[in-house]
Amino acid sequence: MKYPCTFRLFRKSLLTKKLKSPIFQLEQTFERFPKNVVEAFTKSIDGLTSCNSQKISFYILLLALITVIPASPVFSANVSVTWNKNTESDLAGYKIYKRTLPSLDFGQPTFSGMPSNPSSPSTTVTGLSEGKTYGFIATAFDTSGNESAPSAEKQITVPTGTPPPPSSLNISNLTVASGKTYVVPSSGLQAGGTVYIDRSYTYTTVPTLVQGATYIQTANNDKAATNTNFLSFTVNQSVSVYVAHGDRITPKPAWLNTFTDTGTNLVTSDTTLSLFVRTFSAGTITLGGNVSSANAGNSLSMYSVIVKPDSGSPTDTTAPTVTLTAPSAGTVSGTVTVTASASDNVGVAGVQFRLQGANLGAEDTTSPYSTSWNTTTVPNGSYTLTAIARDAAGNTTTAAPRTVTVSNTSTPPPPSTSSIQVNFQPANATVPSGYQKDDGSVYTSSRGYGWTNGGNTMRERNTNSDQRLDTFVQLKPEEANTWRYDMPNGNYTITLVSGDPDYALSPQRVTVEGKVVIDNLGTSTPNTFITITDVPITIADGALTITLGPSSSNSKLNYVQVKSSNTQ
Repeated sequence: MKYPCTFRLFRKSLLTKKLKSPIFQLEQTFERFPKNVVEAFTKSIDGLTSCNSQKISFYILLLALITVIPASPVFSANVSVTWNKNTESDLAGYKIYKRTLPSLDFGQPTFSGMPSNPSSPSTTVTGLSEGKTYGFIATAFDTSGNESAPSAEKQITVPTGTPPPPSSLNISNLTVASGKTYVVPSSGLQAGGTVYIDRSYTYTTVPTLVQGATYIQTANNDKAATNTNFLSFTVNQSVSVYVAHGDRITPKPAWLNTFTDTGTNLVTSDTTLSLFVRTFSAGTITLGGNVSSANAGNSLSMYSVIVKPDSGSPTDTTAPTVTLTAPSAGTVSGTVTVTASASDNVGVAGVQFRLQGANLGAEDTTSPYSTSWNTTTVPNGSYTLTAIARDAAGNTTTAAPRTVTVSNTSTPPPPSTSSIQVNFQPANATVPSGYQKDDGSVYTSSRGYGWTNGGNTMRERNTNSDQRLDTFVQLKPEEANTWRYDMPNGNYTITLVSGDPDYALSPQRVTVEGKVVIDNLGTSTPNTFITITDVPITIADGALTITLGPSSSNSKLNYVQVKSSNTQ
């Protein structure tokens, strides 16, 4: 290891009076280093009497990185020490020295020799105690035994208590039941990233919650998978796994029920995906197929998987946010849908609606958050609605209250004639001429008609000019509900219509007086309707009953017409 002739001048200048202060500072610095290191350095300086080929080890090393690695079973720590490579041809190895502060003594080297990977030198120092601060320096030595001056010191304090997890997330053993090769991109999740390995769709809106996170590119051709165990992978530390699942797919597969809806969306150039989250310990994680066997035909987009290291941060203390979105302040009647929007830094566990301080329905654990309120069950007057959002850590927030006025007029009794026409519609929608409205209310004997169960959604699209076709009752997927209308016993014919002005109709099932009149029929285009005309029925128990659903998707009914054909 050679030095230029200018070092002669440096050695000579050390003898001048002008440099006494720097020499003193150098001596003070060397008091902290091992005696052999100082001797090697001073010997090298003394040997620089002329410009010759004498070899000394004066290559200044830089410690580049120190990281704490947890050790077990009793808590201690290991420290990974890395440094820059010495490129001189006669390099024989390196030495790493350690001191425990406040001591200045580095003692003997904890490592001496050539590391296993010379191109990226490093070593691990073991058995460090929690709560203590350690200093490290590095030197290099050549084949003649000359040792360099020490590097700048690096210090690290071993934390007290449970150490943090590794900083580098590793996903391995990626296995897919379909046999396809899923990919973990080298760049984190961000807008513009490719969603699938077999499609060109890209992410367009990425919530802050998962920006930059590691994600798995799945295959959209796997969207119809119903396997209980479909995708598995191994992680080297505790993680939060986010599954971005298509909004258009209902109901959700059962395995996703163990995840929490975050209330946030990941948007692609193809669709909108809802983010669900669950924490896992280090090890193998298994996820199910994209859809359940009950709706295998309703597979529209394959889910995405995002994996974030669980930082081991303190317990979540951030409360959710929640806002009532419907109904608006003002007058309400009939059955109304109460809705709220909620979000949380980790995930919303549920929203509980309240009426006059008492629970209104069960807590809704799935976004969008809603419940049904049959206002005919309370006297006319002023009422206060609110909602309470809860996260998995137990933090809660109560939405600003909203005051509404219930105003229900007495519903006229069924007409005395044995023929009826009923339109299913929201309470405030225009009633078609010659029709009675049904706003989804529960059956009461005083009214003479209604539904066995509440909670129906009443729609008005404002798309079709025929009000009877523009409005309809809608049930959730896999639900069934029975509508009853008190009528004299006798023979009748019934006409009914099912459809949606804005969407194609999924396969429907409708039963009238025990007779299936629509059996797994649907439409392929929006604003197309299934019409069943003049089907003969017999009423023998004083009431007409129509059962809507169950269907794999939403069940819908626009209106019914019943005509007497031969009264008994």
